[in-house]
Amino acid sequence: MYRCVRVSNPDNYLQCVLWRNDPAENIGVYKLDTVTYGTKPAAFLAIRAMHELSYDEEESYPLAAKIVRRDFYVDDLITGGNSVEEVLEIRRQVTELLSRRKFDIRTWCSNEAGVLAGVSPIECEQFLKFHDGTDITKALGLVWDPKADTLIFTFMPTQESSVVTKRTVLSCIARLYDPLGLIGPLISRAKVIMQTLWKHNLQWDESLPQSLHTAWSQFVSQFTNLHKFIFPRFVSVPNSTIQIHAFCDASLSAYGACVYVRSECNGKVTARLLCSKSRVAPLKVMTVPKLELSAAALLADLLDGLSKVLPNDLEYHCWSDSMVVLSWIREQPSNFNVFVSNRACHLELVQDLSTPSFLAALKRFICIRGKPRIIWSDNATNFVGAKNELIELKELFFSQSSVEAVLKQCLDDGIEWKFIPPRSPHFGGLWEAAVKAAKYHFYRVAGLSLLSFEELRTLVCQISAILNSRPLCPLTENPDDLDILTPGHFLVVAPLVSIMEPDVTELNINTLNRWQRVSYMQQIFWKKWSSSYLSQLQERNKWRAAAANVKDGDLVMLRDENMPPLKWQLGRVSATIAGKDGVVRVAIIKTTNGTCRRAVTKLAVLPIEKESVESLELPTGGG
Repeated sequence: MYRCVRVSNPDNYLQCVLWRNDPAENIGVYKLDTVTYGTKPAAFLAIRAMHELSYDEEESYPLAAKIVRRDFYVDDLITGGNSVEEVLEIRRQVTELLSRRKFDIRTWCSNEAGVLAGVSPIECEQFLKFHDGTDITKALGLVWDPKADTLIFTFMPTQESSVVTKRTVLSCIARLYDPLGLIGPLISRAKVIMQTLWKHNLQWDESLPQSLHTAWSQFVSQFTNLHKFIFPRFVSVPNSTIQIHAFCDASLSAYGACVYVRSECNGKVTARLLCSKSRVAPLKVMTVPKLELSAAALLADLLDGLSKVLPNDLEYHCWSDSMVVLSWIREQPSNFNVFVSNRACHLELVQDLSTPSFLAALKRFICIRGKPRIIWSDNATNFVGAKNELIELKELFFSQSSVEAVLKQCLDDGIEWKFIPPRSPHFGGLWEAAVKAAKYHFYRVAGLSLLSFEELRTLVCQISAILNSRPLCPLTENPDDLDILTPGHFLVVAPLVSIMEPDVTELNINTLNRWQRVSYMQQIFWKKWSSSYLSQLQERNKWRAAAANVKDGDLVMLRDENMPPLKWQLGRVSATIAGKDGVVRVAIIKTTNGTCRRAVTKLAVLPIEKESVESLELPTGGG
């Protein structure tokens, strides 16, 4: 193919080589006048020349012109038709079109013998023998059985060695060739094992630890069954109604997406795997919802590529079992800030209101939570009517020297500092509500108590954990699963937990030692804040808007005064009791402790609806 394309003058002078047949001869200079295999532009130049030919001859060979531009992979043509007659016409037109510029096409192969009528054996593909005697050939690196019209996967492990290293493992994984992702789960497992090796910082030729060696040996032993994986090349059914169904899923180890072709003809439905893609989870730990969203993005990219080669009139159906991802996808981008705001509650204690103290707090925040891309702050004008307690903070943030020092530090770290618009405090309502809730109950709990810096910082961290423990939505739709998504998942990939301690709230605070007093304050804060939070969530909105009935399977929060800090009483609705008007007023709830009845006005259904989130401020009173 490459030698069929001439390189014009003066570009051909860039392809000069030095050559002599014998050391006794003088060195000669030779100019290569055609595209040379191995040079960077070779593939592009050859394909571009063939495409130009298709445009030049499109009027005479309309079918072939389309085929040449669509179905060639460098110098391999993979195409087909709905009948023998159609394929014969494709073969004739493509052959004649390409011969106009001396592109001689050969090594024909087909799953239908009639298509090759009139083609000499020399111009046909020479078959290889599979281990069971089947005639096979290669199609873009895949093993194809033309007679059965199936794709076959075979793999022969490397010779057993007493020493297994990272190098031998990678060599074995690299031999697994699957561009369509038909054995994606198997290759994903191999990649996860490889990633584990990197986590252990092993050298290339260092023997694997016993646990990894055992895991790899068990994995390799499964390769003997790989020849049993057979996939039909033609994934549809003739004269059928076709739909595309795509699925995505994720785990902490990997995430992926797969696409199936659903064909329906005369009431019979057939579904076959078309392709898939997978990725190992990044080394930087991510929450399951983020990985599920990554899987959905991977699926979107996969379908975007497929839509360019599949017919335009197909129905597409995308599936995900993640309620969080589905809610993200359904939302308008402008509404994402409400959900994103549930990631960002972090309280820091400083010894004084100085620029160095603030920068030190910012550095601690980055070390614990990661480096933010943008930091939002109140505008100076918002402090005009500030109370005395904020005057010093205003002077700190907006003195010229402080602003310059903070901005310089942020710019050095690649952080953009932004201010909300002047006289628009509602722009910062979400974070202001979180801080206001913490401050209100903190003042009520700590009062005039004199705490050391270490004790006070411990209490502040515990309060931050409490605020970030609130339930947002269920993680799954499994009726037996009471796991929930919390802001803590966005911070540490799992629900926040606290050390179990005895309840000291009923004791006289004067009899407690200093650290018991800190526990006392934390527990009192938890009771007041959680009770107030649930009260506001359970507030009847009867007079505001019609609310949907509670239904079976809903995940709900219940009030329980005896729950320890960071623990929420959760349950699933197993049955409902409606009044004569059809409105559900009582629900039977299944919890980890058994079954109970509750009035629906005393329940908070998860996830909290968007309308509730927008109107709900974190509690600052009650309890």
